[in-house]
Amino acid sequence: NIIILIIIAISCKRYDNDYLKYFDGKESVYPGLVKNLSYRAGNLRTVLTWSPSPDPSVTKYTVTWNNGQDSIVLPATSHNPEDTVSVTVPDLSEYVYSFVVRSYDDKGNRSIGQEINNVRVYGTAYRNTLLNRNINTANPYVYADNGVLTLNFAKADSSNISTVITYTNTSDAPEEKVLLRDEEVVTISNYKAGTTISYRSSYKPENSAIDT
Repeated sequence: NIIILIIIAISCKRYDNDYLKYFDGKESVYPGLVKNLSYRAGNLRTVLTWSPSPDPSVTKYTVTWNNGQDSIVLPATSHNPEDTVSVTVPDLSEYVYSFVVRSYDDKGNRSIGQEINNVRVYGTAYRNTLLNRNINTANPYVYADNGVLTLNFAKADSSNISTVITYTNTSDAPEEKVLLRDEEVVTISNYKAGTTISYRSSYKPENSAIDT
């Protein structure tokens, strides 16, 4: 019986740390993750936003794209999850991107990559699809006897922000009026009869876009 107990005692060896031999004897440390990762579309750029990691060991973040070939590094200035971190990624092509955000601590440990996909960046191709807001073809304008000119426009597209009307006033100076998306009528009381009126519409490709 004594011999059997000795054999059992010898065989009860702990193996819970054996995995460390695969990591050069070191444990892998993963700094805390960010939350609410999002983006705002732009003209050949984008803005990424997130709530900072509450992990106090986090000292910086990296943003990578193009399969890790391009990157931006920014310091972690807050660990309050109610704050917002914002970083502009400039000089992009008109394309749909994927970005990866990682947290780092002061020992160089990094978190797992958090990916944000389908980030659209806009440019010339999008701009070339845009048209000026339509006028009301059935009743484009009314020029009253008192010299007041009323311009009538059709209902605006949902992505339209505004339309700027440029005209010459009675003092021979250029002047502008702004027609917002929800408006359909512009009244000009000082229009110089017989002069050219031009207009240009502005659009946002997405409601949260940073560029018009």
